[in-house]
Amino acid sequence: MANLTKTFISSLKLGGDYTEWDDTLPCFGVRVRGTTKSWIIKYRNASGRQRKLTLGKTTKLTPEQAKSLAKQHLGNIEKGEDPAEDKQENRKSMTVAELCDRYINEKGWMARTGKEKKSSTITMDKSRIERHVKPLIGGRKVTSLTQQDLFNFMKDITDGKTAYNKESDKLRGRIIVKGGSGVASRTMGMLGAILQYAVFLRVITVNPARGLARPQDKVKDIRLQTEDIKTLGEVLFACRNEYSMTALNAIELLLLTGCRKMEVLGLTWNMIDFENQCFNFPDTKTGKQNRPFGIEAKKLLLQLRENSNSIWVFPASIGHGCYVGLPRVIAQLSEKKLKKTDKLPALKIPITAHVLRHTFASMAGEKGYSELTVAGLLGHKAKGVTHRYTHLPDKAFVSAADIVSEKIKELLEEGKTLQKIEEEKT
Repeated sequence: MANLTKTFISSLKLGGDYTEWDDTLPCFGVRVRGTTKSWIIKYRNASGRQRKLTLGKTTKLTPEQAKSLAKQHLGNIEKGEDPAEDKQENRKSMTVAELCDRYINEKGWMARTGKEKKSSTITMDKSRIERHVKPLIGGRKVTSLTQQDLFNFMKDITDGKTAYNKESDKLRGRIIVKGGSGVASRTMGMLGAILQYAVFLRVITVNPARGLARPQDKVKDIRLQTEDIKTLGEVLFACRNEYSMTALNAIELLLLTGCRKMEVLGLTWNMIDFENQCFNFPDTKTGKQNRPFGIEAKKLLLQLRENSNSIWVFPASIGHGCYVGLPRVIAQLSEKKLKKTDKLPALKIPITAHVLRHTFASMAGEKGYSELTVAGLLGHKAKGVTHRYTHLPDKAFVSAADIVSEKIKELLEEGKTLQKIEEEKT
């Protein structure tokens, strides 16, 4: 037993599961559980059953506030009340919407993984909750959910019951919510994690999402073939006077490196190690990472650096941020919605940033590189890959990136040459 002061609480070591009781107020203490310290009381209810009640975290309540709250509860217990039972009943009456809010506000994922989520993932979770979960089942009691309810929930999303397209508060902005099996599957995956948090909170004893079959995403095997890459080269050359070279160079770098869209658009010059031919990404989809790039990507980057006066490799035309208009340009190139050029080679496949990434991976596969090597070039989370070039890229990866980028550049240049000859004729 001890005097539970701020100093004493701060001295308690995290880890494990133990309780320190106050030496001035019986049945009042602080519980250390993992990385959390909470104020608690213990008591026996009218039936003689011993109960414990959590009053709050030590970061939210001072020792004085916690002790005052403890005295109030202990006084009510003497009158026959059972606050722990009342709290449990309140939990049982929790709605799905309330559970979702609590999951976000209390970082419920930490209870299962012990790891923080990326801010972009949290934003996506919030969007799925507001656009799909709350409209369909937000008012339902968590304890009443069945697998049939969740199956119907997925079917409603797949059928587009929560889909809509409306103007947003942003200038010329829109909020587009889509349905489909992929959206249903990913939303159900998130809801399953939230319901597991409900198990942790003892709101329910069994997660109704466990064992429920989810619709599989339709994997689109879309990539540019050899002739398509040549055609893209023709398009990039033909559009050099119509579109910002920032956009066209970004498209080329995406194809030469296989990077994700925002990995390229968010590049700053201090992320690039030219000597070792790697990007030093402080954060990616799979965490901090050093990613190799090929010789042709290096040449393009060196060329861009010569004329740069910004911290960004691809700076915005207005303001001080990075360029973000690439999706619009790619869409216009794919749909051939051009401003001036009438005789433009037709792209057989609509291009996206992911199609360019997939094309890079396919080219690496055609060159005979293993899945492990391709995963390393793309920055996929694969055991034995990302850890192998945490400090500096493996020379084998750099060599592979060189060969793949050289082949892609060769095809692009063939296309550009063809377009140049065509223009000279006219």
